[in-house]
Amino acid sequence: MEKLVNKYADKLIKAGLAHDPLICGQDEDIVWNRQDDAIATLIEVMEGMDINSLIYAEPAEPYRTILAYLASIYPDCIFPRDCETRTFLHDLPITRRFSADALLSRLLKRKSVLIAEDNGLHIATFGTVSPEQAFVTFSSVCFAGFVLFFSQYLE
Repeated sequence: MEKLVNKYADKLIKAGLAHDPLICGQDEDIVWNRQDDAIATLIEVMEGMDINSLIYAEPAEPYRTILAYLASIYPDCIFPRDCETRTFLHDLPITRRFSADALLSRLLKRKSVLIAEDNGLHIATFGTVSPEQAFVTFSSVCFAGFVLFFSQYLE
């Protein structure tokens, strides 16, 4: 599992989606790609869901600024208009605090949550089979924000 979580951490970095992602995967034990203060809260999230992997990361630019802007104009949920996002993600829920309860209340209904706090913006996504699912969802959230921002700009 260690190789797998490191593989997807590297993929996020190489794709320009995040600089220092925190990723875990679970077989018998939960394995993290690195140490972080957020792990205690994220373990509570893992325990509250039937999942085997989780990504928690601040998106890289330009996605960080785009998603932070969208989170500032959509108080609880971002509603992308592109067909792919509406079909697979439906919407992008937002929480203003990083807590297990806040994340669980959204991740039990959706594949991702944006955590928009005063000190920055993070995305949390999960996989039920492998970290690849969490990676694809993280990428899709960044893309959905990108498309929504520029389509609104062009309007």
